[in-house]
Amino acid sequence: MSSNESAASSYSSESMRMIYRNGAFDMSADEPSSPPPAATTASSAAPPSPNSIMLSFGPNTTVSDLKYFAERGCIVALLQALTTPRLVTLGTRMLADYAKMSHRRVAVASNRRILEFVQRTMLQVSEHADWLGREYAVETIRSLTATEESDRFLMGTYGLLTTLALVARGGPFVTHVQDNGVRCTVPLASEKARLHACIAIMNLSCGKANKIEIAKVPDVLEAMRDVMVNSTDEARLKATTCIKNLSNADANDSALLGTPGLVEALGHVAAATCSPENGATPCTTNACLALMNLSISKANKHRVFRTPGVMDALMNVLERTTAQGSSTEARIKACSALSNLAIGYDNKIPMFSYPCFVDAILNVIQTDTGEARTKACSILWSFAAEMKNQVPVVQRGDILPVLVQVAEEDGTTEARFKCVAALTLLAESLENAIPLLESGALAPLMDILHEAGPDPNTMERADCFVSLKAAMAVTFVCRYDEGDECYDLLRKTENVIPKIISLLHNTLSGRGGNGYKYGVFTLRSSVGCISALASGPDFMKERIATGPVYESLLRVVTDFCVNGGTPGAIVGGGRDDALSATLAVRALQSLTGHLIPIAGSSSLPFGQSMEDRLLTALISFEGCQHAEVKDCTRHLATDAKIRIQGGRKASMAPSGGCASIRDGEVDVGLNDVTSIASGCCGLETLPGIGEDLLQALTSPARNEDGKPAIIAQASKRDAKDLGGSKLVRTFLLADSTTGRRFVVPTDLSLF
Repeated sequence: MSSNESAASSYSSESMRMIYRNGAFDMSADEPSSPPPAATTASSAAPPSPNSIMLSFGPNTTVSDLKYFAERGCIVALLQALTTPRLVTLGTRMLADYAKMSHRRVAVASNRRILEFVQRTMLQVSEHADWLGREYAVETIRSLTATEESDRFLMGTYGLLTTLALVARGGPFVTHVQDNGVRCTVPLASEKARLHACIAIMNLSCGKANKIEIAKVPDVLEAMRDVMVNSTDEARLKATTCIKNLSNADANDSALLGTPGLVEALGHVAAATCSPENGATPCTTNACLALMNLSISKANKHRVFRTPGVMDALMNVLERTTAQGSSTEARIKACSALSNLAIGYDNKIPMFSYPCFVDAILNVIQTDTGEARTKACSILWSFAAEMKNQVPVVQRGDILPVLVQVAEEDGTTEARFKCVAALTLLAESLENAIPLLESGALAPLMDILHEAGPDPNTMERADCFVSLKAAMAVTFVCRYDEGDECYDLLRKTENVIPKIISLLHNTLSGRGGNGYKYGVFTLRSSVGCISALASGPDFMKERIATGPVYESLLRVVTDFCVNGGTPGAIVGGGRDDALSATLAVRALQSLTGHLIPIAGSSSLPFGQSMEDRLLTALISFEGCQHAEVKDCTRHLATDAKIRIQGGRKASMAPSGGCASIRDGEVDVGLNDVTSIASGCCGLETLPGIGEDLLQALTSPARNEDGKPAIIAQASKRDAKDLGGSKLVRTFLLADSTTGRRFVVPTDLSLF
């Protein structure tokens, strides 16, 4: 080596120690050796500073020669002297060696001049096809990313991420014009350089603070997309892992989904790397995991679902993996991604009808025993949560037996919870009642109630959740069946009624309860269950005809239609939830009919304030023009309103209306039943006096003779039911607790 100025003969030991103390690398304590042969530098009488030295190197320079000066703090001068492709190659090889040393990585990464030199080298265009300078430069960065302490220096280097992305795609590129005039673009980066670049970006994406910044660079995301589709298996794995890491940050969803073709590339990788012979690979698992992460957000679900190739890719993974072996993790992630997608409101119907999808899910449930099976059961639960799916789910014929089979399993597994929940939702549709009864679905549900014990307050959290679901399902199925079997089943669910009531209150209050979180149950389900109970036997009505239940039902109707309604919540409700409001009106009419059997006979026991708010809500519902509100439901609101208004009049009338009728034997004709209607309760208990007659008694419509329009028809029917007899000898039976009176026939043989 020679100096650009006059040469000095040698360094003094003191001068070399000063260079060492100011050096960029950690040195040993040994006395430095002499400079390489023919190496001279400029120096003054004073000890030289490493920054004042100017170096130049000849054609015989080796890596050892460069290390001599680098280890003595002359790194800046050394890098400036690397002016030929060969010297650049030697310099980058030296830096790559240092970057591999764990105790020197931070020293290298913290030197801005080194990073700038390496970045320039990665972008340098060389005519030599076998030039290794770029490869060593990228390898240097790749090695520096092996320690998190280097991240802040690398992430702070302007343009470094873009440069790495360019190399990962094969750049820089040169364009040649061929003899035939066609322009041909040639990548200059070797396969090894591309792999180093992918690994570097992947390592940086592991840092929590780096994820957001990396996702802000479109070149990086597009490069990873291209590598996943077009590169070797190893580079594809690194690129897929990088996207998986970035997808762990929710804030990156927009950037990842906004990169054209990126989600499609994940689907491509998931399908291409999972074969029927060998199953899934780590690349398959990472691709499925990235899709799972991207499908978590509510806003993303439909977008991911409709991305071409994603559904087929995830289904292929399920088909080509088994419940055991190395493919288990990929199978779980694929099921998790599909479960996330099935939760999306816009996805429930198209996913249920997606070709072969339900078959794939049922196969997982029947062949798996672990987490994938639980996720598959969750998908069926999600399908059942969409009312338009409920009847088709049962009509398929192959889903219901699987749900019942899992619900019958021993042990409180998550899969069992999901299937019981699905049965509960399917029971919401009246058309499913008979198929559910015939399928034996109620047997495992009743077993669950039996296991839960008689006291719901002593249930474990999980037992409370599943028993609550079971009771709701039984209630829904039995709501329109008045047979002895269903009556007995409802009696067995009686102990869970307080939990069902609590569920309604909690849903409206935006909180969870024992064994479940807020949002697990929809408002539609909780109100529907109360409505089903209200349509049941008297003992059910007695249990739920309380002030708190009325308050909750009133709130549902009020939020729907009073003063324009209110916005809904995650569980439903508000001005757009016509179904919940309809169910609430049904329940209010049933319970009000129970408390006020005949308009004017009694009043609600909840005070004038409650009555005022009920009338306001019912009148608003009568005039509501929502497209999903039916006239028959408006008529129920009218009926409840008339009963409450009549009850207010009864409360203001002189007392003793019932007391004026003496207990004893009274001859009552069917046409004379109205003579005691205003003073007695419990006419619905008299055989032959059905719901139509009671409805007529509260209806303002009358014939010309002043009698209710339906009386004549009802009388003929009831007379036929009574064997042609029109007179029934009865007596009044009073309930000393409630004050209610019942018309009781003296001769029960007639009935």
